[in-house]
Amino acid sequence: MRFTFLVHPLGEWQLRFIGARQLSGRILTARFGELEWASFEHQYIHPITRFPRLVSADGPVCSGQVVGIPTMPEVMLAEQSQTVDMLEEAVERFGQDSDLIGLGALCAIIGSRGQELARRLDRPVTTGNSLTCWTAAQTTEYLLTLLSRSRRFNPRILLVGLPGTMAWGLLEVLLGRGLPVEVFHSRFPKAVERRLGKLETKHGTTITRHNDLDEALRAKGLVVGAGSIGGELAEADLRPGTVVVDVARPLDTTAAQRMRPDLLVLEGEMISLPRATGDGWRTFWSTIYNMVVGQVDSRVFACLAEPMVLCMEGMAESFSLGRNLDPTRVEEIGQIAQSHGFGVHELFRGREPLDDELMLEFANVPWLP
Repeated sequence: MRFTFLVHPLGEWQLRFIGARQLSGRILTARFGELEWASFEHQYIHPITRFPRLVSADGPVCSGQVVGIPTMPEVMLAEQSQTVDMLEEAVERFGQDSDLIGLGALCAIIGSRGQELARRLDRPVTTGNSLTCWTAAQTTEYLLTLLSRSRRFNPRILLVGLPGTMAWGLLEVLLGRGLPVEVFHSRFPKAVERRLGKLETKHGTTITRHNDLDEALRAKGLVVGAGSIGGELAEADLRPGTVVVDVARPLDTTAAQRMRPDLLVLEGEMISLPRATGDGWRTFWSTIYNMVVGQVDSRVFACLAEPMVLCMEGMAESFSLGRNLDPTRVEEIGQIAQSHGFGVHELFRGREPLDDELMLEFANVPWLP
């Protein structure tokens, strides 16, 4: 089976990468801050890289490609109908031989979380949110277990991002695994309170609420940023010694926060490709693409891995669509991914792998309150 994965640039460097793929002098030579005109220029829709041969641990093989649209995040959110038009044209031009369409970053948010694009196409569409949620849960659970070996580490999980799709999905999956989760929301409107109450009844637990983020962060521990459109932690008072799992794209933390030596900000959706694939996934452009978007060698973001997993399983279906994530389906796609050799085998700070001992050393430092 074959997939096409649709993405957009998160910044001007990534937009210039799309320009480089088609030798567009107009994009490559434009001054920084002067690329807004490219947002809905359909001629700049273009394949970015391909995955010629991905091999499952059980033997099935799939292939796919990544196609970029030149639309920046703020424009996508403001002009969702035009952006869905761009995605539809990308499929019509480059995805006609694909069995499944995957959506990355804000492509999975606009148009009712992929539902509008799915209505327009004659093939299934998946947002990748289910496998992203599973990967983030695996990362969070592993980190909490590891860091709890330090007497100095506060073994608590603070989830930021409600009422976003990923935050709700992660909350229910983590509660289902028996982990204590505290949540932040600035107001806790009635709809959020009702849903939290149902989860408390279902899981037989009490969910601690915080409406003052800086106050909630004073207790440090493990913070999970799961905002739908990024930036949830950009203005937060992240105290020295805090560990953050930053989920999905755009990121919730800032570049300055991720560079701070007194914070540990880890990738929340990095997943390993099956070892059986070897170098079959690699092309010149895939190597460059990984560097540009922040992926590492034979690891990809889980939103991209989801259509790979579904193709290996022979499941050409819209697995993840819409606002709600079913925790049963999240665990299902995780089990399927593991059966094909995908997994959270290593944790990363940006592109830098971190072993257990380094993370424990960080947790054992007597950081100031």
